[in-house]
Amino acid sequence: MLNLKRTKNAQIQRALPVPPGRVAGQVINLGGSGLRALMLTAVTVADTLIGGVTLIQGGAVGVPVGQATVELIGVHTIIKVPFAAPQPRFTKIYIDANDVTTTTATGNTQIGVLLDDLSGGPGVGEVALV
Repeated sequence: MLNLKRTKNAQIQRALPVPPGRVAGQVINLGGSGLRALMLTAVTVADTLIGGVTLIQGGAVGVPVGQATVELIGVHTIIKVPFAAPQPRFTKIYIDANDVTTTTATGNTQIGVLLDDLSGGPGVGEVALV
């Protein structure tokens, strides 16, 4: 399946925004979603030095500013799901009685949490199955 990412023996690792003041090695909650993660790196920060030079430091190479590499606790599978409407990162995702994904909680079963920020418009986002 093209929309499936799995690991067999470990949890999924990826860069995500983390709450301020957290440090590598700490277990954190992600966005009130119920999803927990172990921070593997420090948060990447940008400092502007004299002369306008920007220094990126703290996190792993290639990790966006304000994010850290985390290991998603208990997550072994991520699927790609299309969304017709904008959705913020860490939105809980459900399936209804017809096995259709939705963001409506009432009467439905939670299957995961959206890891991508689709608040700018509709699109396809990665959902961590929980």
